[in-house]
Amino acid sequence: MLGPQGSFGYSGVGTISLSPSVAARPVKDIAMVAAGSGITPMLTLINAVMRGSVFDTTKLTLIYCNRSPAHVIAKSTLAPLHNMFPGRFRWLNVLSTDGGGGGEKKEADDEDVKPFVVGSRLTRAMLEANLPPPSDQVCVVFCGPPSFDEFVGVELRALGYPWVHQF
Repeated sequence: MLGPQGSFGYSGVGTISLSPSVAARPVKDIAMVAAGSGITPMLTLINAVMRGSVFDTTKLTLIYCNRSPAHVIAKSTLAPLHNMFPGRFRWLNVLSTDGGGGGEKKEADDEDVKPFVVGSRLTRAMLEANLPPPSDQVCVVFCGPPSFDEFVGVELRALGYPWVHQF
């Protein structure tokens, strides 16, 4: 099974290519940072990695930013993977509100969107604390609205990630 194509390709068993003119590289970790409907290319990548070869041990980390639990797309796909592959698939939700309309910070009631951070926007500290450490065996991909993409791209490069791709 192949993952996202075009300028980004996942050919299986931890092998990623960012361009047809650049040789494919092995990775041990793929980190994904998405906001809203920016989860769409991540779902294709997650599916390719997790449902591919039984010999694929590539680890995935997803930081998924939304307004509230009600805005989390694909909960029914992500929650089972998070539960079935706890050593390979980490999923953190960053929710700007709990969806209750009260404005105060409290835990979201939706069990399918845990673990989570409520009452905050994504920060550099969250990226640093939740993504695998920068190395040439870590690829970070991100997708979201333009202002989100600009922020994430700048922060990832500032944190020292050598291999970053924007969908």
